[in-house]
Formats: sequence, structure tokens, C-alpha cells
Amino acid sequence: MDAEHLNMDPLDIALKLGNSLPEITPLNEVNPKERKKPVELIQGVLHAGCKMIIGGGSKSNKTWILMQLAHALASGGEWLGFATNRCRVLYVNMELLTCFFLERMQSIDKELRSVVAKYPDGGMENIDYWGLRGHNPDISTIKDTICNAGKTPDYGAIVLDPLYKIMAGRNENAAGEIAEFLNIIDDIANQTGAAVISAHHFSKGNQAGKEQMDRFSGSGVFARDPDALMTMTKHKTEDCFTVDLVLRNHPSAESFVICWSHPVCTAVDLDPSELKVKVGATRKYTKEQLLELLPKSGTKTKDWLKLAKEETGMSERTFHTLRQQLENDGLVSKDPNTRTWTSAALQ
Repeated sequence: MDAEHLNMDPLDIALKLGNSLPEITPLNEVNPKERKKPVELIQGVLHAGCKMIIGGGSKSNKTWILMQLAHALASGGEWLGFATNRCRVLYVNMELLTCFFLERMQSIDKELRSVVAKYPDGGMENIDYWGLRGHNPDISTIKDTICNAGKTPDYGAIVLDPLYKIMAGRNENAAGEIAEFLNIIDDIANQTGAAVISAHHFSKGNQAGKEQMDRFSGSGVFARDPDALMTMTKHKTEDCFTVDLVLRNHPSAESFVICWSHPVCTAVDLDPSELKVKVGATRKYTKEQLLELLPKSGTKTKDWLKLAKEETGMSERTFHTLRQQLENDGLVSKDPNTRTWTSAALQ
């Protein structure tokens, strides 16, 4: 706190600082500029000025995916089947030696130019690079540098790869610390107008039995904060991943599968529900098993689902599939008034 605020009443401080906030406005008087949607950088997924996090397990090609996305945005090419709008990109690399980063990007550029007819005029010259491996920067320092209006080009997208390298000792399990960290990323997006895209890692262990939002390591704020959340979970097919998207500003998107073939990933026609599981583990659940978990009459769906997850690790998708089978077979019924479930054996 500066000297000006040192001896002020907390309420006076709040009022003074509040002067920098937008005014409360009648909805029909909102500034026309704020009514206009920003450019859609990844069609159906992400707008400029918004935030996206890509999550995956260790060594799941997250950096390759981010670099492929940066190349697509810089050139206006497709990314995993999604059309993009061409823009200037800043890639902040905190993990790879610069020589290997350049080698990777050149291999991506060569591959995409060779397989895409009428590919736009390339993307390499439309990407700015900031190599910070070994410098251990804090996100605040990165924000101050990027948001220097006198030096910053008109970026459409800024890639921060990876997030854990710029947390500067923050506890990833502390919701308050992570919220403050992500608010600084908000500042970058707000001040530059660019989409901020980053990668974060999954928690340890097999992810097949977890809901998408629960796969990230650390606080759940990581999964709740971004406007676009993309997870890559190992598919049973080697070198393939099921991609799930949670989108704030777009309609929900169907899950799909991508396959890694150096140096790029491409969408393939595989069943996204067939995730890789631990050796010896079973993912075969039965409707009889779910019926046994219906504890009594008058059970709400959310309570039945919670019990199924806790007792068996059953996913929400599997729960609803088996629940529908039980209902179709007349083994359970739902009271239309109380919206609770009852086993036919108790009726």
C-alpha cells in the first residue's frame, strides 16, 4: 500500500480505488463497443480477449499441441479440425531450450505446408518468441512486460507455456492463491485484447474414472476459470487422446479423438469414450450393480450419482447410460412430482 492510502479508513480506500471501476449502467445504455463480440480466433471455441487452458498428463504432447495452435493462428490454418482466424501470436516459452523450440516449430511448419493445399503465406514470421527457460519469472513481471503499450505489438493470442513455471512459489492447491494468479492472467487479456492460452498438468494417476473438471492438479479454480477448457485424456489406442471441451461462450462441443504422429496431432475417427485404464482395472459396470446402489425409495438423481461415483468410480456418463437401461427395463421409476427414484422391488 502506498503512502497516500497508509492512514486512510478502509472504506475510504475502497471508495477511492473504486473510481477506477466501470460505472453501473442501465442495460439498454451499455456502450455499443462493449456489445460487439471480439474476433473468434478458434471457431466454435475461443474469442480474442478470452482465456483457454489445455490440460493433459505428463508427456502428453501439450507443448506440441500449443505450438501447433500458435502456428495455425499465425497462418490462419486449421487446428485439430477447427478453423482459425489469422493473428499475430506471442509465444512465451519457459520449458524448452530455444534451439529445441525452434527445431519443433520448424518441423511443424514443414509438415503443415506439405499436407495442406493452398496453405496461407506461412506463420513463422507472424510469431514473436520470448524464451524464459531458466529465468523463473513471476506472472506479474511477465504481465508488466507484455502490457507495456509502447513495446507490445497488436497480439491476437498470447501463449504461456506452461503455467506451473510462472507460479513463483504459489501453492497450486490454495484456491485463494490460484485465483489471484489467474486474475493477473485476466489483466493480460483485458489490457492487450489478446486471447491468453496456456497449459496445465493433470494430477497423478489414471484419469479415466474422473470427471473432466476433476483431472487437473491443484485447486479446482484452474478448471473453473477459463472461458475454454480442453482436456486430453489417454485413449486406449496408442498415441491417441480423447479431447473434451468445456466452453463458456459457445455451445457445447462433441468429444473427439486426436492421434499423435510426429510432429503434429490430427483428429481421427475413434470412439472418444474408450479411454485407457490401468492394467487389471475394470471399467465394466452393470445395471444390476447400479440398482444395488439405489439405497431407498425417494432418492434424487444427484444423490444416486454421488454414491455411484464414491463407491465404484463410475463416470457420470456411464451412470446415466445404466440408469436409462434400468428405467427402460422397468426396474426403476421416477416420481414426476418429487423427481426421485424408486426401485421396482420396493413398489
